[in-house]
Amino acid sequence: MAKGQFLQHVGRHETTRAVMSLRTAAPISDTFPLKKMGGGTRGAGLNSIAAVSEQNPASGRWTNRLAVLVGLVVATMLAFSWDLPIARWAHAHPPRGVVRDFFEAAEYYGQAFGAVLIIITAGVLDPLKKRVIPWLLVAALGAGLTADVAKQLVERQRPRDLELTNPEVQVTIRSLLPILEGRIASHSFPSGHTATAFGLTVALAACYPRGRIWFFILGCLVGIQRVESLSHYPSDVFGGAAIGLLIGWLVVDGKIAPLLRSTATTLSAEEPPPRVA
Repeated sequence: MAKGQFLQHVGRHETTRAVMSLRTAAPISDTFPLKKMGGGTRGAGLNSIAAVSEQNPASGRWTNRLAVLVGLVVATMLAFSWDLPIARWAHAHPPRGVVRDFFEAAEYYGQAFGAVLIIITAGVLDPLKKRVIPWLLVAALGAGLTADVAKQLVERQRPRDLELTNPEVQVTIRSLLPILEGRIASHSFPSGHTATAFGLTVALAACYPRGRIWFFILGCLVGIQRVESLSHYPSDVFGGAAIGLLIGWLVVDGKIAPLLRSTATTLSAEEPPPRVA
């Protein structure tokens, strides 16, 4: 098989797998489902994908997603009481050597430029999904931008800006709605890096189901890095993750999933008939 034919075959297979995952994955596991898909011939899979569009009801899917988001909101509120103790521990026990380098490298998954490079790489390696590339960018960067807007609602000092060795420091939030007083800045809550990472995770998992566990791990590593680097508190990370998941799910349902189904339909029409022995 020629190199070009091989790459096209792999691209078709991954597109088919992505759309099948959108239809069959357990709703609560949209980002990192643990259920393994069933088999069947590739041609039959393409034909069934083209014929089905609404077998996974949006209402049930969003019921489970909302449960995840509510859980993250609750975790955010509960984490407020642990934010300063954890920040003080991170300040007293900074990572060193290889561990520090590892977390610094993981941060790029949640940076805007890092997300752009990852998405461009996906487009180069998988040209069959070039139509979804702009929406991968919207999911990742849109989540980060939403978090940046939310930062203007709460004026919260970052851990690195506090005198953490002083036990009298007990307050991290200085005011609410600082934007009304003209104070626009990159405040601590929520974490923009974490929001970007989880928006990217949801979008990539929709396109490449095999990597969804790995994408989720990368998103979690970004959250840990934001805490250990004293850039954010745990509650900031939980809030950022909630924003990233929400924006990612909206973009996947609204744009990425329909485009994947359309691509699968096109591939199904182009599928050569089976050979007769």
